[in-house]
Amino acid sequence: MFVLVSTDWAHTRCLAKISARRKNEFREGARRGYWVWQATGFLVSPGRGAWSVFAFLHPSAVCGMDRSAVALPWPWRLLRDIGHGRALMVAVAAPIDFLLHGSPAMPIDLCLVIFDCDGVLIDSEALCDRVVSAELHRVGWELSAAECHRRFLGLTFTDIQLAAEAQLHRSLGAGWIDHLVRHVTEVMAAEATAIPGAHEALLATTAMGLPFRVASNSSHAEMAAKFARVGLSELVRGRIHSAYDMIAEGKRGKPAPDLFLAAAAAERVPAANCVVIEDSLAGVQAAVAAGMTCLGLGPEAETESLRRAGAVPFTSMLALPGMLRDLRSEAG
Repeated sequence: MFVLVSTDWAHTRCLAKISARRKNEFREGARRGYWVWQATGFLVSPGRGAWSVFAFLHPSAVCGMDRSAVALPWPWRLLRDIGHGRALMVAVAAPIDFLLHGSPAMPIDLCLVIFDCDGVLIDSEALCDRVVSAELHRVGWELSAAECHRRFLGLTFTDIQLAAEAQLHRSLGAGWIDHLVRHVTEVMAAEATAIPGAHEALLATTAMGLPFRVASNSSHAEMAAKFARVGLSELVRGRIHSAYDMIAEGKRGKPAPDLFLAAAAAERVPAANCVVIEDSLAGVQAAVAAGMTCLGLGPEAETESLRRAGAVPFTSMLALPGMLRDLRSEAG
């Protein structure tokens, strides 16, 4: 049985016990990882490998909540509705390490790892920001490289062209993206470097018997130049998926889920058995929309935004092999 410890004894009388048969439902809610506001009571229970804390929210808190700040799509999974007079209490679960540190990496039956390219395997984003800034200046939109990074991280060049045309109130022409891709590819072939730990992470993933795919909003030409530059071409050969493949089929790149779903389909692996490694909010949103677990790579300053988007943050690719092993061992 679970025992409720509440800050409101009226609620304690109503919510004193919950049968153990609800345990799996609470854990599923914990896996979803929702934020907790205006908690009226807490339920503490020993879980597998960690303690869990469940908070009971008054319906007014739920109704007044900013849904844009919630990591996963509305509606919430309502795990337990308990009547208390005319008030209805809603139980929402979250493990204690989530409440203290953010979304936990819950165990899954891991069958496929999907890597983003830029910012995860290749340290190319600053280079791309520089080129995009120069090209936008050339057509009349004076954005700095830093501003390009803030606005366009994780988006396709098609998205950038649409934003530029909306800003400038004119078309950039059918050849603008091709010109931009050529310029970016030239710079990548000369200057791109690997993210520290990327090569080791790919080798460790393979050593664990896990297939992997690379899914990026970059074009095939750009990725070919980057991987050749850092010596990863052979390792990723035949495993690459580009958003431009999706666009050619009438689908979308990130933040839509199409690209990750295509990578999973290529390995005949269900989305629920995939882990995505991402560094951008657009990529995290795509993984969440695809129904995949997402590990979000970024510096300490960005972990909160990655967590809010639905990722489990981490700060170094050198840590990834251990995280993947933990996911598999916990699931077993």
